[in-house]
Amino acid sequence: YANQDVPFEQVVDGLEIERSLSYNPLFQVMFALQNAPLNALELPDLKAQYLAVENQRIKFDLSLVLEEIETEKGAYLEGFWEYDSDLFTPKRITRMVGHFQTLLKGIVANPQQTVGQLPLLTESEKQQLLVEWNQTQQDYPQNLCIHQLFEAWVEQTPDAIALIFKSEQLTYQELNSKANQLANYLQTLGVKPETLVGICIEPSLEMIVGILGILKAAGAYVPIDPTYPSERIAYMLDDSQLAVLLTQEKLVTSLPQYQAQVICLDSDWKEISTESKSSPITSLTPENLAYVIYTSGSTGKPKGVLVAHRGLCNLSQAQIKLFNVQPDSCVLQFASISFDASIWEIVMALCAGARLYLGTREELQPGQPLLELLQEQEITHLTLVPSALAALSSENLPALQNIIVAGEPCPPSLVIQWANGRRFFNAYGPTESTVCATVAQCFEDMDMLPIGRPIANTKIYILDRYLQPVPIGVPGELHLASVGLAKGYLNRPELTDSKFIANPFSQKLSDRLYKTGDLVRYGNDGQIEFVGRIDHQVKIRGFRIELGEIETILNQHPQVKEAIIIAREDQPGVKRLCAYVIASQNLTVSQLRLFLQEKLPQYMVPAFFVLLDAFPLTPNGKIDRRALPQPALELENEAAINFSPGTETERILAEIWQRILGLKTISINDNFFELGGDSILAIQIIAQANQAGLQITPKQLFSHQTIAQLATVAQTTAIIEIDQRLVTGEVPLTPIQKWFFEQNWTERHHFNQSILLEVPNNLQPYLLKQTISKILYHHDALRLRFVQYGEQWQQNHSDDCNNFAFEKVDLSHLSYHEQLTKMAEISEVQQRLLNLEEGPLMAVVFFALGESGKMLIVIHHLAVDGISWRIILEDLVTIYHQLENQKPLQLPPKTSSFKTWAEELQNYAQTPEFYAQFKYWLNRDFSSVFPLPVDIQGDTQSNIVAHAKTVSFTLNEEQTRLLLQEVPQAYNTQINDILLTALVQAFGRWTGNYKLLLDMEGHGRENVIESVNLSRTVGWFTSIFPVFLTLENLHHSGECLKSIKEQLRQIPNRGFDYGIGYYLNSDLTIQSPLKNYPKAQISFNYLGQFTSHQIGEIGWKLSQASSGSIHSPLGQRSHLIAIHGIVVDGQLDIEWQYSENFHHQTTIKNLAAAYRDSLESLINHCLSVEGGYTPSDFPDADLNQVELDELLSELDF
Repeated sequence: YANQDVPFEQVVDGLEIERSLSYNPLFQVMFALQNAPLNALELPDLKAQYLAVENQRIKFDLSLVLEEIETEKGAYLEGFWEYDSDLFTPKRITRMVGHFQTLLKGIVANPQQTVGQLPLLTESEKQQLLVEWNQTQQDYPQNLCIHQLFEAWVEQTPDAIALIFKSEQLTYQELNSKANQLANYLQTLGVKPETLVGICIEPSLEMIVGILGILKAAGAYVPIDPTYPSERIAYMLDDSQLAVLLTQEKLVTSLPQYQAQVICLDSDWKEISTESKSSPITSLTPENLAYVIYTSGSTGKPKGVLVAHRGLCNLSQAQIKLFNVQPDSCVLQFASISFDASIWEIVMALCAGARLYLGTREELQPGQPLLELLQEQEITHLTLVPSALAALSSENLPALQNIIVAGEPCPPSLVIQWANGRRFFNAYGPTESTVCATVAQCFEDMDMLPIGRPIANTKIYILDRYLQPVPIGVPGELHLASVGLAKGYLNRPELTDSKFIANPFSQKLSDRLYKTGDLVRYGNDGQIEFVGRIDHQVKIRGFRIELGEIETILNQHPQVKEAIIIAREDQPGVKRLCAYVIASQNLTVSQLRLFLQEKLPQYMVPAFFVLLDAFPLTPNGKIDRRALPQPALELENEAAINFSPGTETERILAEIWQRILGLKTISINDNFFELGGDSILAIQIIAQANQAGLQITPKQLFSHQTIAQLATVAQTTAIIEIDQRLVTGEVPLTPIQKWFFEQNWTERHHFNQSILLEVPNNLQPYLLKQTISKILYHHDALRLRFVQYGEQWQQNHSDDCNNFAFEKVDLSHLSYHEQLTKMAEISEVQQRLLNLEEGPLMAVVFFALGESGKMLIVIHHLAVDGISWRIILEDLVTIYHQLENQKPLQLPPKTSSFKTWAEELQNYAQTPEFYAQFKYWLNRDFSSVFPLPVDIQGDTQSNIVAHAKTVSFTLNEEQTRLLLQEVPQAYNTQINDILLTALVQAFGRWTGNYKLLLDMEGHGRENVIESVNLSRTVGWFTSIFPVFLTLENLHHSGECLKSIKEQLRQIPNRGFDYGIGYYLNSDLTIQSPLKNYPKAQISFNYLGQFTSHQIGEIGWKLSQASSGSIHSPLGQRSHLIAIHGIVVDGQLDIEWQYSENFHHQTTIKNLAAAYRDSLESLINHCLSVEGGYTPSDFPDADLNQVELDELLSELDF
């Protein structure tokens, strides 16, 4: 390779990579294997050895260098690490060294093991993570039930206040007596251990009496919030099959009908109060159920979590010790009864001899009502979700000494606001571990709040998907082992088995682990940091993103009180990140975006930012993510605001992309191909960029697919000096031209391309003629002449710029239908007028129709192709407009001439580069190709244009937009990958053979010869090459798509070299195999996108009227079936041409319908899955699909 040895600094300078003091440019990690032997240092009478030198300056954030050392005793590897001490601590590097050594040893010991299951941790780390940091054993009353801890305080302080609600209160003795009366009454109704008793009561003294009464009766309470929708309540009643339901009289009529015994604790109390005030006798044990809490389920139906007394007893003792709960403490009961934080608050108070204050719904409103309650009742212990705490003022609360936040991530700003003079705790725990599993005391100087260490008798395991412990600092799923683990889920044995698994770190077979679904990591000090939910991991444009990571960073902004990130899908199939922020009033969206851009990669910066005064909350006080408002700005406008061009180069490229792609606004980080770009549009992008003074190549655009990336290389390509004078003289035939003359057609002059335009009726014929003459001067291929010498053809450029046919036809006196008939007749004549030997190769007719006009342009195919038409029409409009306004005639500079291209092809055919690429074509196996089935047996000579028929269909604009812009994101595909996968599927259903040989047409302007620029060159450049596609996994759309994509990616230079070898290289080792290949009976050509706005600036647009027969009726068709696709004005048209001498119309209609079905099925599949990668996405990895899938699975990518 040229320039394969270049100093790193020169590479960085040449690429003009944006510099930052926070990281090294280009890449940050380097690995080097030094396998060149070191010469021994030999000096007389001296022993010498190499010593490591400590570098004070490093080039990369992290480097690992290994050296192969050979001695008489054998060979070994020796290595060293260099690291940036601002980024890594010595402890972290020491651990990484240990991980690397352990991994290498594991590979040697078990080379067949998958990467994900190889050992990584050293034995000392395992000891620390699994044993030392899990030393949480503490005594607790293992033989008691939770109400018995309450009863101990009844004996000790019977007259102390236990409950307060409004102006009412109960002492410990009074509360115990009422609970006993209810318990004895419930036993008469059959309540015993494991009996589920519902309690649906508003906040009141009766609520706590009801809970204690159920527990004392040996039952398990099932809390039901009376504010829940009736449908949810009905589900809970039906799922739990309650024996008894405790409620209040005013609530009875609002409850769904249910067959349980309904007891009203207010209206029925007279009867209940006749029961004994003594504690009932039960057979209850700590292993029995205490309560069943319903939590949200992924199916949309809540699931009941079964919690036993043992865990509650352990929790209450841990609370007393952690939070210093004393008999003179006052705990606020804030949480809804249906939320497990309510039992956290109840046992915190009643199992410590403290007071429990029950607030009304009005008193508990975050803000001034709650603040006044805290002040008046002198609350000492408060548990809130951070979003509720953020709504309060921290002043004038002298009694409040302990604040616990839980339920959602807490921003550091809350600690700064509240921790001064108080103890501030961050608690974490799922319902399945009896409310709480870890607690951290937080301080004002913390940048990130941990969730702490495990509480008493709880063990933490942070594991990967193979249940192996992950290193310190590496995220993994949190698994819990605890005396407080729930017994499982009510009526959900499969879910219980999947979430409560055997504990691989315990010798007891009965011990279990609970899989929380939360991503966490250990800090160096053993504190656990919350990263996010596994189900909050999203994939956007191929990137896996942890929403929690973005939230953590955003919450570090000093003016952000709280922030959450969600992935919105307001437009089907299009996911965008949205940040919801509660912040200081003077904080702007731009400041937030800049803050994140400095700390996160661009793909993790939200597309939307929404500033709110408060977050919507659920009845449990958690943030209601579903109720968050939709961003006010429209998607396309927001994208432009977020990532608008920042440099002049970006601005120029953005304007060109908008113009070519037909989009109003574009982000500099939008991917060209995901916006619907293709290789044909890429050439137009390059042409207009060159006109604007930016030098870019197709290879650069394919490698740098966003404006931001492309702008960094747009001015690094040397400008190719091109002669702007008239090109004349002999020109070698190109491969496609040789193919044309090889067909040996009788009417070669009638093989054209044409277009019919709707134009204003006042076009001036003399200006049109001047315009066309200038077009011929500027585009040399339109002046080509072809002469036959024996069996050989030669071409040359004429210098006559006026040799074209031009005619004005006035049809204004005819009716509309007569005009159409006459235009069709004249068009047929014009299609046959062209002359290869003497010219013209171009004919133009202006039809004056009265109020409007039409213009027919016919050009022989030897001088034009699809991309050429775009150039010609653009120049036609430009020149006519300049002439009409008497402005100087000026077109963009010429790019490389067709003559230069043809000559360079001759040279390329003899180069080593060509021979290297052509190896692919010498190893093709077409032995399993079978002929297409036909309805009518016929001679191939009867396959002529005169008998050709057409079947077509059109995808609507939305389907086409999805196909071009959304579908490519799933599997990193291009449009041909989708179209051809559907084609193989359709033909396979027809023939029963999922192997298809076809001739594929490409635009042929490949960036193979770098000294040539064809972005504005007119001519016929098409490449035709055989493609043999096969499908094996027929039942999975994704596998089909990946297979076809990879088969196409294996073709070098998009098939460009095939024609070079077939027609321009006389080497028999190349010619012989190609001549023996079977001929394809199908051709496929996708022509790209064409929009009227490309010619509509002065009122010209495409017409749908007939422009005549572009091919001679006597012309031999080269294929039985020819499929052409083109996107016109946002809609994909697919045209199937066939011969009525071989196939019935019904056959082709059915085939086209099957193709459409396959195409729509692939579109739907790509919009509904995360997608995947294929080996061509990692060209340097040298992996097949199976190996890649296994590797990505190991990496969880």
